[in-house]
Amino acid sequence: MGDIPRGGKLLGEILVDKKLITELQLIWALAEQKRTNEFLGQVLMKKKYISDEQLAQALSEQFGIPYTTLRAERVDWNAVQEISPSVCVEGRCVPLYKDEKILTIASVNPLDVKLKSEVERVAGSRLVRWVIITHKEMEVAQDEYRKAARRRIQDKIKGP
Repeated sequence: MGDIPRGGKLLGEILVDKKLITELQLIWALAEQKRTNEFLGQVLMKKKYISDEQLAQALSEQFGIPYTTLRAERVDWNAVQEISPSVCVEGRCVPLYKDEKILTIASVNPLDVKLKSEVERVAGSRLVRWVIITHKEMEVAQDEYRKAARRRIQDKIKGP
């Protein structure tokens, strides 16, 4: 995710404050991030300094975007039809639920400007509410999304 914190703290500071990583690990990870051009969280996860869930929770704190688990949320498959499969797969997001006023979208990177723009365009007059989920949960959600899309296509082919 981006380097500009909404709440005033950088990701590394949050992780050190929570004693999830040491100052030395942060210094190493920042150097590695600069070398590889990867997100800091990805560098830390690859080295197994933090878990996927710890990263998602820290990003939630950093940017003031709620963290949730798909175990806690029920996916409304009608909401899924709101966003094209390519946007969901490429943007790594999944619609969770909708009503007349709000479309809730789970993402591993709700700060992605291109993704936000596309989702807000499709949402129309509805407010888009973003929540952060882990990369692992996104993979599971996208698998379920693909299965649901296949079922819808098969149902259309079969007809009434």
